[in-house]
Order: sequence, then C-alpha cells, then structure tokens
Amino acid sequence: LTRAELKASLWPAVVVTDDSLVQCVSELRAALGDHNQQFVRTVRGRGYRWEQPLESIEFDRPGHRPSAIDEAVTAVGPPSPGPGSRARAHPAAWRRSAVAVALLVGLLATTAATVHHVLRPAVRIDEEMAALGTVAVMPFKSADAEASSSAYASLIADAVTAQFVNRVGMRGIGPSLTAAYAREPIGRVLSELKAPLIVLGHVAQAPHDMLAVDVQLVSVADGATLWSRHVDLAPGDVAARAALGHQVVNAVRRRDRASAVEFERSLQGLPRPVRQTIVGSHEIDSAPTVDTLRRARRRFEESTREDPTSIIARNGLAATYAMELDDPRGALAPADIERYEHLVDDMRRFAPDDATALLHWAIVQMWRGRADLAVPAIERSIEIAPSYANSYLLLAKARLATGRAQDVAALVGKVVERANTEPSRVSRAYFTGAEAALMLGHADDAAALALRSVAEWPANADAHALLAVTETYAGHSDQARAEMRQAERHRPGQTVAGWERRHQVLPGQYEPQRRRLLDALRIAGMPAG
Repeated sequence: LTRAELKASLWPAVVVTDDSLVQCVSELRAALGDHNQQFVRTVRGRGYRWEQPLESIEFDRPGHRPSAIDEAVTAVGPPSPGPGSRARAHPAAWRRSAVAVALLVGLLATTAATVHHVLRPAVRIDEEMAALGTVAVMPFKSADAEASSSAYASLIADAVTAQFVNRVGMRGIGPSLTAAYAREPIGRVLSELKAPLIVLGHVAQAPHDMLAVDVQLVSVADGATLWSRHVDLAPGDVAARAALGHQVVNAVRRRDRASAVEFERSLQGLPRPVRQTIVGSHEIDSAPTVDTLRRARRRFEESTREDPTSIIARNGLAATYAMELDDPRGALAPADIERYEHLVDDMRRFAPDDATALLHWAIVQMWRGRADLAVPAIERSIEIAPSYANSYLLLAKARLATGRAQDVAALVGKVVERANTEPSRVSRAYFTGAEAALMLGHADDAAALALRSVAEWPANADAHALLAVTETYAGHSDQARAEMRQAERHRPGQTVAGWERRHQVLPGQYEPQRRRLLDALRIAGMPAG
C-alpha cells in the first residue's frame, strides 16, 4: 500500500505528515520483533508491503468461538496465488502472520482513534470564528441613474466580496445572494443567511471623473455602525477596489468596541479556545508590549492544544514570535527561536496555500539571512491574496536585502495604495523606501521619505533613527542627536548590532553604504551593543 492510501484510510479528515505513519509502522515492528523487515517491508519511494503469506482458518470444532486474531485472519482471507508466489507456510508461520495482522489492525485502529481524538477537536476554532465573521455584502446603491454608475457599484461590491474568499475564519456572502434581502428587515439576514454582519455601500459621481464611495460595516444584532469609510476611486482602478475590500476585511477582523469591558462581554458564551484566540488577536493588533505578546502567546498555545487544526491560532502564535523577534526590548531565547522556526515549517506543510503562513515562512528565511528564499514565498502569497499590504512591504524588504533597491519604490507605492488607512503600515513602507534610497546613494530622497514616515506615524523609532543618519550625513550633529533621542524614547534598547541584525542583506550587497549607515548611527548616539 502506498503511504497516501494508508493515510487516506486512517486519517481521512485531517492533515498529518508521513511521520505519523512512520511512527505507527515502527511500533508495529517493535511489537513483532520485526528487526529485519520480515513482516512489514518498506518500499522506498512508495509505501509498505506485507511480506508473509496469509491463510484462512476453517472453524470446524463444535462450539468453537473465533478469537480476535481468528477474526482478523478470516477477514483478510487467503492470498491470491500467482507466478512466483511463495509456498504455503507452515501452520506456525501463518499463525504468527495472523498475530501480526491482528496487531496491525489493533495498533492502527488505536492510533487512528488517538489521532481522531487529538486532531478532530470538539471545538473548531476557525469554523466558529467564520460564523462570527460571516458578512453579507448587500448590493451597493448608486446615486445616479446612469447605467455606468450602477455597473461600477456592482463591481465595487463584488470586489469587496472577493476579498473574503481566501480568508480563514471569515465568510463573505455576495450581492447575487443578498439582493433578495435588500428590502427585507435586517433581522432576516441573520436568521436566514446566518450573517451577523452586513456591508452597505453607496456610490456617486465625484469631480474629476472619480467615484465617491461610502462603505459601512453594520452589526445585524443592534444596527450599530462598527466601521465606515469614504474613498474616491477612479472608475477603472481595479487595485483600489481590491484595497477597499481589504479595508473591509480588516474592519471585520478588528471591529471596534466601545470599551474593553464591552469587548470581554461580547465574547461570553463562546468556547474558551475561541475566546482565547480572539483576545490574543486583539492583543497583538493593538500596539503590544513584550509582556502583551507573551501573554497572547500563552493564549494561542492553549488554543492550538485544544484545536491543532486551527490555522488562525497557529498564525497568531507565529505572529507573537515574529513581533518579539523584531523588538529590541524582547529577547527571544534560542529555544524560543527554534520553536518559532519549527512552528513555521510545520505551518507550511499544514497550510501550504495560506497567504499568512507563507509570509511567516518568508520572515524566518530572512531571519536566517536567506532573503533569496523568501522572495518566491512572498510572491506566492501575493498571488493568493493580492491586496495584502504586508506582502508588498515584506517583498520590498526582501528585494532590498537581495540587492534590488531599485525595485523598492514601486512596492512602497503598492503598500500605500492598499494600507492608506493604516498609518503604522504606511510609515513602515516609507521607512523601507528611505533605507533603499540610502543604499542607492540618494541621501536627500532618503531624508524626505523618512520625514514622511515620521509624519504618518510619529512613534516609528526606525524612521527617527534613519533621520538621525541623514542629519549626520549633512553634518547636522545636534539635529541627529535629537532624532536619536526620539528613536530611543519610542523604542528603548536599540543598538547598532541589533539594527544590523534586523536589517540584513545578502553578503556583498551595498557593503560600503551599510558600513557608512552603521557608523552614522553610532555617531548620532545609538549604543554599539
């Protein structure tokens, strides 16, 4: 039997690696004393073959009740004779074979039951969260009677719906299904479509041949507006429509609540693993400290123990490691880094087509100094979810690390386009653009981009540090030290050694520019570490 056939029979509804099957066979061989593969032989590259002949048993003794071993052999039946088949075994030999078959049946059944218990949890976190995050996108209304306006309204609504397709833990119901409920009481959307959230949209003509689009995320339970946005879109701008959909998805994931008390109250009645996953996600989304990250990590660890199949909990757990790895105030122990790397490698096997899991794998490669390996994974993530701003930001960093600083400006533009309502992400994009400009020898451009980075998000310590570098280049030592103090205030504990570790490039790339940058950091007052 091939490995695929065995895994499909034992674990039809869960994802396991070949290691699980190897462990089963190892235990079987140990039970049989099968050290030379006389019973179960490994067929390299395919699977396993049973080596001993089998023979059925005739039960002709009055009152004889077959044992479990007898039943196993009877169920298997005799082998089909054929060319080159072995001679019929001595009764003791087939009796031993019968024992082996019974042990195989029992061991695999026990293992299957154990894996079923472990990997088929009572609580399915991703399914529970998808139920909470099911969104009915209602047909967008058009303020103009023109057919083109109505057509654009439909295109925008479809673009918003499309963003839910590859999102784990969310579901989007598009206008083709929700149109029947457009004139019905809002409660029917919840009772019949099972959607606790709806998206409403309004499209009108705006000056300069633009479209004015207003979008709202509304709670069906109480009619409250959880999020709203006004944007002006060019009619043919497909990327901008996708970016608007991405903003709606983020609003669903981070939907605002009036207070922490109300947030906790809203989770009452949910299974504990789901609550832990939601609270952990909330903690890492809201400017976390190192302590917050570690607290969230414990929550995600509990969730993954309860539901090892949850992609959301695994991605959240990986995010706590990645964020602490990037924070000089934290100090991940070597064992923690190893756990993170193992988790990410496991995620790649477990969810090979999850965009976030691919980004985590790329982050690990960049941490290992292999940005060249990270690039294909990031590009694959972009293919799966082309509106992820984070994907383009990480690709910009990877391109810079592989010596292609000239590609960074276009990628920065894509981040800004997709994350224009997320100041911290836009700030990081401008910072990466400034860093690329320095590597290209364009100090004035770097200073302008670093200023834009600080303007978008004043707490960006890296941008303040890079401004200190440009001021040092210009000979403005007082201004350089002032910017470095701002960097220290927003991110205490930064060192030049830590900067070099967090901003790696492949060997030989931009070596003179990097040496000059690191020297400027020291001159401006950053500790060497």
